[in-house]
Amino acid sequence: MIAKHGSESLISLKKKFESGDYYFILKSQETGEEIPITKFSDVQKHVLEDKGFEVWYDYSSEKIAKLREFYHKDPTVNIVYSWKYHDLEIVIKTDENNEILTPEVLCWCENEDHNRYCYVLAMWEKTSEGWELRSIGSRLFDVFEEKVTLDLEKVWQGLKGCQKLLDALYEVTKYV
Repeated sequence: MIAKHGSESLISLKKKFESGDYYFILKSQETGEEIPITKFSDVQKHVLEDKGFEVWYDYSSEKIAKLREFYHKDPTVNIVYSWKYHDLEIVIKTDENNEILTPEVLCWCENEDHNRYCYVLAMWEKTSEGWELRSIGSRLFDVFEEKVTLDLEKVWQGLKGCQKLLDALYEVTKYV
């Protein structure tokens, strides 16, 4: 995910940086060279000043492993909504307190050992106005391009169905 000036607050980026759940890199706009960031002051400097580098971040491999373990092995996680079409899945899960966990659009794959795994294409984030769908970089669009056999109308119906459910859940719970 790219952190451009104004696209995300520095406070939000600092929380992500300090959590250890994300890794941050500087990416040269000219050469594409990637430099790991080890201090938040570097994130701050490059987000605020355009010096020929972009700040990129994504989940760390440790965070991805924790999320996979949590989602696939935790008996307290309940699936509220699941929509599947070919290798795509849209899922809403809740924890033991019926709090909605991050709703996701997943792509399922198989490695050379025939083990199935998934990765996140997009996720919904709760804001003060409701739930917003955010693509993880260009993954969502890349999959749509790669899998030309997908009926995009069906995918659109799945996305809209999930959005409608999230909108209804938000309306029911926003004053609670």
